[in-house]
Amino acid sequence: MAVLAPMQNAVPEGDAPRAGLGFVLDHFGKHGAQNAFVDFRDATPVNLRVLDLVVLSKSGKCEIGPESELDPNMLLPARAWSSRAKVLARHFGKVTVEVEKARTKFEEEGAGMLAHALLPRISAAKKLARHGTYYKGRFVYPLRRTTRVREPLALSLLLAFSRYLSRDAHEHDFSKTGH
Repeated sequence: MAVLAPMQNAVPEGDAPRAGLGFVLDHFGKHGAQNAFVDFRDATPVNLRVLDLVVLSKSGKCEIGPESELDPNMLLPARAWSSRAKVLARHFGKVTVEVEKARTKFEEEGAGMLAHALLPRISAAKKLARHGTYYKGRFVYPLRRTTRVREPLALSLLLAFSRYLSRDAHEHDFSKTGH
């Protein structure tokens, strides 16, 4: 599992969250002329296989087809990511085999139901659980990478998120009872 946290193109002003509940990306965006904000409160665990589709694609699209159709020009130019792309294509290919078997046996309706049941989910979170489509060997999810956060900003963001996860629960009074 991995974590997906939404990024806003502007730092919230009026209802800004308390320190530690998010992270400001200064000098971000095109030509470093924009600020952005990552709100940790809206972060959700996601399926790493699905998230890797976004990471390994140069275009940032979250999709994959059969292993035979992997275009090396669309993948990141690193041996590790090329290997990961093949592993992902084989994993999604297993789902394709099952769905296409159902298509020959039960026709379109049965294949559609099985594809819906077997489609790897983005997340168990309710807002992301049912997103994604399968059509004749191609998996497409409504996620898109818009930019990459690189070092040293990436490390600062990761450290801020780990502090958020390990924060104390001083704000809650667990001794109160619900009358």
